[in-house]
Amino acid sequence: TEAEPCICAAMPNKVCILRYNDGLDSFAIRKEIETSEPCSCIQFTGYSIIIGTNKFYEIEMKHYTLEDSCLNMRIITRYGE
Repeated sequence: TEAEPCICAAMPNKVCILRYNDGLDSFAIRKEIETSEPCSCIQFTGYSIIIGTNKFYEIEMKHYTLEDSCLNMRIITRYGE
């Protein structure tokens, strides 16, 4: 379920999303995404993970779908938090 803990691991040519599996008592890979460039940043949101490689991509966490986020990316800066 979406409430299970999630890990996002970056390697030189791919990014893996893992969720905790109670039955296995360990994390299991849910999605592997091959990248043309190494991942330079990862940001978790309430419903997705944004990764930066040669472009920014958003991975929706319910169905693990990947979207090129360059056109819909909003940059939000908060000061003093």
